[in-house]
Amino acid sequence: MWDYSFAVSSLLVITIIVMLYFSLPRLNVRMNRLFLILLMTGCLVVVLSVSSSYVDNDYQSFPMALVHFLNAGYFACFYFRSYVFFAFLASVMRMHWLLTARSRLLLRVPYIACVALAITSPYTDLVYYFDENGFVAGPLYNILYLLTGIYLLLSYIFLILYRHNLKRKRHWYCLVLYQLILTVGIIVRKAVPQMVLFDTFCVMAIIVVYLTFQNPEFYLERRTSVFNSNAFTDYLEEKRGRDVYRIIGLIVHNYRYMKDIYGGNQMKTAIEQISEFLFGAFRNSSVFYIGNGRFVILAPVDQSVDEALKILDERFEKAWYSEDNRMYLRASYVQMDF
Repeated sequence: MWDYSFAVSSLLVITIIVMLYFSLPRLNVRMNRLFLILLMTGCLVVVLSVSSSYVDNDYQSFPMALVHFLNAGYFACFYFRSYVFFAFLASVMRMHWLLTARSRLLLRVPYIACVALAITSPYTDLVYYFDENGFVAGPLYNILYLLTGIYLLLSYIFLILYRHNLKRKRHWYCLVLYQLILTVGIIVRKAVPQMVLFDTFCVMAIIVVYLTFQNPEFYLERRTSVFNSNAFTDYLEEKRGRDVYRIIGLIVHNYRYMKDIYGGNQMKTAIEQISEFLFGAFRNSSVFYIGNGRFVILAPVDQSVDEALKILDERFEKAWYSEDNRMYLRASYVQMDF
């Protein structure tokens, strides 16, 4: 008999984080993609944990196909989540630049093998099986602790050997806390298996990295929907040499001089209006505000430069409004493929 009351609260917390995650624009970088996968996998594991525990308590009342689907799915997702926790840490530490394609494949082998064991367990009884008394742990049930331990150990090794890859010391401390929470969680799961507590520890770890690395305001210009200079730097670091983009730069003429003429608050409003205009006019592109009246549009390589410049020229021929004031600004443009 399992007590999954903690799992329900964990699912509610993850749901709130997912809603917050999608409430603002997100930078399309590896770390953010992995965090999204981590959220989705976390939700799925909790749902399958509760569902499988429920049917296991009275499995004879349900079709065995459904019982095996929920249990095999739970173990497969549990194994995958262990890998994603590790992969997220490796991404934050920029390990993807240091690891070869072969080493990345080797790091995936443990969880792939475990997923294969989970999927075939209805036929092999290696991870779990059912008898007249209900759910029974198979001879390889404890492999989930071994797999989690492998990825935790690798994470600690990366944290020690490559701590210099992190830009800020507090990021390293937060990742250590993230790992310690997962370590304590898996120990508690081993000690109290009837309590579905590990999911709660996983949610705590997710909250730590969300507050540290995933707060959308870290990469967004205040009160606008465009990204800031930090986002631009990190984005180019990851995409350099991998994808081709058409870069269109926009510079407001004599920004400092115009700021003296119209005033700081009025120019701030104008920058916000320009940001919203660019965000709406170039939906398929990423827009960054670098500061001092400078914008960068990372557009698909098939973006017509002439069409883009026409859109910009037409808008800058009109005024930008701040309360009762009209501001007429001019801009210069530059284009290159990256």
